[in-house]
Amino acid sequence: MSVSPRVWCCDHEIEVRESEPDRIRKRVSPLASYADHGIETRRQFFHCALPEKADSSRKCGRRRATRRDDFRECARSARVWFANFGAAKILMKELDPLKPFFYEEIINAQNVDVMAELAKATHIPIATGERIFTKWGFQEILDKKAAMILQPDVCYAGGITELKIIAGMAEAYYLPIAPHNPQGPCSLAASLQIGASVPNFLIQERGDNEYKDLLAKPLPPVKNGHRPLLTDPGLGITINEEALKAQQGDPKNYLNMYQTRYDPDDGSVIDW
Repeated sequence: MSVSPRVWCCDHEIEVRESEPDRIRKRVSPLASYADHGIETRRQFFHCALPEKADSSRKCGRRRATRRDDFRECARSARVWFANFGAAKILMKELDPLKPFFYEEIINAQNVDVMAELAKATHIPIATGERIFTKWGFQEILDKKAAMILQPDVCYAGGITELKIIAGMAEAYYLPIAPHNPQGPCSLAASLQIGASVPNFLIQERGDNEYKDLLAKPLPPVKNGHRPLLTDPGLGITINEEALKAQQGDPKNYLNMYQTRYDPDDGSVIDW
């Protein structure tokens, strides 16, 4: 089995909401600096929950189009999340000419048939997987051609072995994986090892995270959009246990476990 000496990484998303045009400009302007730190790919999160509000989101898309020279490879991907089928179709039509890298979680992954219908309506790859568990959950996605990029999470999907099985299933359909990763240094290290060892790896979410406050030894720096393979024993990292202990404290409630959060544009309930 061949192993890649480096892993392609992307940064986290810019969130674009129709009610916050100033925030878009503030977040877009510093993108060039990410290239200086080796980051070439960044996810952009367009949010529109209702079809009648899509005009504002179309303006966001046009704003992005006029700044393509500034984005270069820093923002080749776009993340779109909707709870509304009609809004998803409208905004896809507007964003398709911009040729985003992929549409992530274009609609809730629980209804695979709806996602498959959306996949037929665009030439841009649809990505999903962070809320899907084990090989059995991904089997339906693959069989119904609901996505062209799978995003299993090593912590949620069943660990390293299960994720490699999922990667093998995707390979049989000539599809790549782009592992989901917001968890921490162990999740990142495991995902990087998987990415280096499967032939259909595409890109690592949050592969740019350094976790300097938790690691005893810094990660090899990202260069030209890629993180060199971790070669130390085990996952390739060493946790600074004293630093970890120093972060322990009273448990805190996760985002909206005990509080309801609402979208500022349309008042709909959101999870994050």
